[in-house]
Amino acid sequence: MSQWTHQSARAAALKVLRQYNTHRGDAAELLHSELDMTHRTGQATDLVYGVIRNTPLLDWLLTQVAAIQPRHVKPAIRGILRMGVYELVFAPKTADYAIVNEAVNLARRFGSRKIAGFVNGVLRQIQRHIASRDVSLEHPRFDVRAIIPRTDGGGCALSSPLLPDPSPAPDDYLHLVWSLPRWLVRDWIAAYGAETAAQICLACNRHPSVVAWPNTQRIDSGTLAERLAAEGVTCRLLPVNGAVQLRRGRGPLTAVQAFREGLFYVQDPTAEAVSTFLAPQPGDCLVDLCAAPGGKAIACALKMNDTGCIIASDASTTRLARLDENTARLGLSCIRRVSQNELDQAVRSLDRLDAIILDVPCSNTGVLARRVEARHRLERGLPAPLLRRQRELLEYAYARLRPGAKLLYSTCSIHPKENTHQIQTFLQVHPDLYLIKEQIVFPSIENADAVDHDGGYMALLGTLSIDDSGVFS
Repeated sequence: MSQWTHQSARAAALKVLRQYNTHRGDAAELLHSELDMTHRTGQATDLVYGVIRNTPLLDWLLTQVAAIQPRHVKPAIRGILRMGVYELVFAPKTADYAIVNEAVNLARRFGSRKIAGFVNGVLRQIQRHIASRDVSLEHPRFDVRAIIPRTDGGGCALSSPLLPDPSPAPDDYLHLVWSLPRWLVRDWIAAYGAETAAQICLACNRHPSVVAWPNTQRIDSGTLAERLAAEGVTCRLLPVNGAVQLRRGRGPLTAVQAFREGLFYVQDPTAEAVSTFLAPQPGDCLVDLCAAPGGKAIACALKMNDTGCIIASDASTTRLARLDENTARLGLSCIRRVSQNELDQAVRSLDRLDAIILDVPCSNTGVLARRVEARHRLERGLPAPLLRRQRELLEYAYARLRPGAKLLYSTCSIHPKENTHQIQTFLQVHPDLYLIKEQIVFPSIENADAVDHDGGYMALLGTLSIDDSGVFS
């Protein structure tokens, strides 16, 4: 047992936040490495993700209400203030006094009695400007400009209408209350309309579900749900897609015996849908060019009944190692991992090629709820090198296609420039290709009909054959 196990969730979260750097590293990996600091792992996770996800709004509140410039405050104290404001606004079930008291204790530990007094004064000021920590968004007493919405359908009501009016300026309002880049919100409004953009913003701030997919070579979804329940994992069967939603368990998922036995793998429903979109058949030969950590290759392998062949490659050798771990745990033999240096020889060795899968690096605008730091890396718009890299990878895949083979292009982005625009331009350059179908999936909160899910895009391209006269057919 770690020496940190008896620390409070807030102390553990603060340690993670002090190490976190917006422009370097992955928040999920950093958090995972530190979760043994406390037995309140759920609360610590919510605090870390909640603060990172909502930092612009939290800092705006500190500035507008308490006249504090967070960038001028020492990092540890800034983290304490952000956690306190986050809990006051987004955790209405936690008592005010507990939030403020714990923040003051942390400030005394990482600062001084004077700093503790400062933190107490700032959070008390925030408290005085909150009329109700938990109200309906349609509450008749409050102006819409006074309610900070939450993803559970409720909100925190301020004592005065400080927020932008969403009617004339939906981009300003959505940008602030959901802590998303203003340019991105404007692009979503222009592409999909204000109502859809508002639903996207809401889903980008949800607490994403963990969805387990059965290793159908070993178990079906109903039996998997029973097995997980027997191990103390609270879950529910999703009969529509044959998956199991995991709600709560004891300890990390990797410690669950069913996981260790390779009875399931974890993947968001939208990422899983890519394999259904391609619909590979038993005996097919596929090439997955950006395969790590292996989710799409695994889903395809199971649809192929672990027959045929999937050549899986990736630029990252570290991530390829994770693919090896996953396929070994699941006992899948049709996935063959190769390095980029070995890829061309491996492809040439195939007797047939049915499809190439190209899941390109992207802006992550469809998975902002899951990759909490991604929004803060997009403050200046879509990086031109990223768009150029996507075009280069399309050409890389095209050079390895064969007549009759298909090319599946996918992203976890919902921005047109990375999706339809890339495919349209690519098809103009290559008249021997044609669009079979495409689909964009917007991120969504959980509803009565479906589990919550991320967003993404997929396009399936076909290759035209050339007849004896040299004409495409």
